[in-house]
Amino acid sequence: IKDRGVTLGVISFIAAESGRHYADEDLQMAEQLAERAGAAIGNAKLYADAREAIRIRDEFMLIAGHELRTPLASLALHHEALTNLGDTTPLDKVRERGKKLQHQTARMARLVEELLDVSRIAAGRLTLEIEELDLGVFAREVADRMREDFERARCPLELHLEPTQGRWDKGRVDQILTNLLANAVKYGRGAPISLRVSGDATAAKITVVDHGIGIAAVDQPRIFHRFERAVSPRKFGGLGLGLWITAQLVDAHLGSIEVISQPGEGATFIVTLPLDGAARSPA
Repeated sequence: IKDRGVTLGVISFIAAESGRHYADEDLQMAEQLAERAGAAIGNAKLYADAREAIRIRDEFMLIAGHELRTPLASLALHHEALTNLGDTTPLDKVRERGKKLQHQTARMARLVEELLDVSRIAAGRLTLEIEELDLGVFAREVADRMREDFERARCPLELHLEPTQGRWDKGRVDQILTNLLANAVKYGRGAPISLRVSGDATAAKITVVDHGIGIAAVDQPRIFHRFERAVSPRKFGGLGLGLWITAQLVDAHLGSIEVISQPGEGATFIVTLPLDGAARSPA
């Protein structure tokens, strides 16, 4: 039984005690039956795949709508609050509102950028601008920029950063670091988070360790798939794109990403990037 050149199974015909022997017309009938069975199985699989794709799309649209609506609502509230402030309002109060506006605007910008990256990657239009970069120094800059996120989540950040010189796309490495650290903050449960950068003669290694909820072994491969996550989106926000985009960016640098985790024992994400690998477009 075949469908589009792929073997799906076998049909066996057995004659018992009748003394009858199969003729050419029996073989033709069996071949036609196998051909129709293969087409039916193939069409059923295509239908099931299409229904699953529609389900994932619809679920993603609901999540995306919710995720975009949340910062929009917050932006509207803070704008209204700023508009209603009196002339005698202390400057510190105005600055506090301004920082909240800035935070929500940055959150929305990240969500929109994730959606745009999905289109770029799917269309094969993701390009890398390779330049000299000290990964240890740059990782500290990214961590410092996210310091308030760690403080809000009550996750102390531990840094172990070695000077590691290489050639990568600075903006995309920023995304890799930001996505891994944001993921650790989201699932870190207020426990310490560790960021380590090290390297040898051929590759640099980024290691992010959290002590949060952990990931079951059965879920670990699919967390790097588009729109997938190991937990309910009702409990944890996000589009389910961060780790998929991260994996695509690592692959574009000819690198690798892996996760080591047990439920309830946190997770360790390890990214390995060649020091000077020729970039390729993500598949």
